[in-house]
Amino acid sequence: MQTLQRQPAPELLRTLDRGEAEALQLALETRADFVLMDERLGRRAGLSLGLTLIGALGLLRESYRQQLVLDPLQVLDQMKRIGFRISPALARQFQQEIQSMRSQ
Repeated sequence: MQTLQRQPAPELLRTLDRGEAEALQLALETRADFVLMDERLGRRAGLSLGLTLIGALGLLRESYRQQLVLDPLQVLDQMKRIGFRISPALARQFQQEIQSMRSQ
């Protein structure tokens, strides 16, 4: 575990929960390559700070591309069973992207 050098900006703490604000602050301090975040307000705040963000589906897609995950659609089904929320439209888009990658 890494300790923050500075507390997150008050604006972040007003709009995000503490964990998200601290994750963004840590990413700034460590000059992280990217931040894994799915929550809309957190993503918006991270982008406004100039951070590169990736969501769970982006990470899953990249893991499939690198052949670290054999069946990302099955993983997504498992994620949904344990409480991962995703809109039907985004789920369809992800499925189409994976099917397109499979046909290449």
